[in-house]
Amino acid sequence: MDEEISKRVRFCRVSELDAKGHVTRWIDEWRDEITAVKTAEGIVTMSSVCPHHGGELVPDAASGRMVCKWHGWEFDLKEGKCQSYNIAACLRIYESRVVDEYLEVERD
Repeated sequence: MDEEISKRVRFCRVSELDAKGHVTRWIDEWRDEITAVKTAEGIVTMSSVCPHHGGELVPDAASGRMVCKWHGWEFDLKEGKCQSYNIAACLRIYESRVVDEYLEVERD
């Protein structure tokens, strides 16, 4: 049971995500900052730490990208691939689902 709990977290209320368009939180046990973004296709949850130098990534749902505040690197919201440079590093995508008015995020 403990392993099941550590793989899934209650991330935010769906109403908060609806109001703001995105929600970012640090998950201690996963050692990652995660952003949930509401897009036209649904909800995307991914790491919001830039693999370049650890800068803060902010979502731009209109362009479908996460953008690094430090150096302007851009990452695709669908697959987490870098759009600025041809690099192998990409953002980690997390599975998510709505349960009882909350968004739950799950890691593998």
